[in-house]
Amino acid sequence: MSWTDLRDAMQGAVAAASGLAGSAVIWKFQDSNQPPATRYIALTVSPASNPGQDGIQATYVGGADPLVDMRLDVIGLRELTLALEVFSASVADDDDALAMGERIRSAFRLPSIMGRLATQGISPLEVGGVQFLPTIVAVKFRGRATLEVRCLAPAQTASDLIGYFDKIAGTTTIDGGAAGRMVTPFAVP
Repeated sequence: MSWTDLRDAMQGAVAAASGLAGSAVIWKFQDSNQPPATRYIALTVSPASNPGQDGIQATYVGGADPLVDMRLDVIGLRELTLALEVFSASVADDDDALAMGERIRSAFRLPSIMGRLATQGISPLEVGGVQFLPTIVAVKFRGRATLEVRCLAPAQTASDLIGYFDKIAGTTTIDGGAAGRMVTPFAVP
């Protein structure tokens, strides 16, 4: 699981939930201008917290490299907060930021939106309330609303390749004593 895959799934789910084109749903701190659309959404993801204990999953991968037998993968969950900042040109109609935020909030419980997130192992835990925060741009109000979605997502991929011995063989030699020299071969299959 890569960070890009998680972000793409979140961005696609928000676009589907809002009804906006994918190009109108952006990551807030990207290196490009805001979309030319009058309605758009800027996303951020908080640093992940770990709600439990990570584990190690071992998978046999022997074959090509005689020194590599197992792949160890870190498995676990992370709690993320997806923050949406919804912008609109209007402030008092069914297309304003508040109305769109409420539609997104409701849509995050639909099977189609949950399914988009589930493809990357993301599960929404809680969809928070919508905050309406209109702002003045030049001499006109612009709609602005915020919404947070707490999610569980799989830990980022971290793997290690290891090898192990499938056979150990040798000899034990004991010199001296009443029996004299003793040589004993041993093998562990």
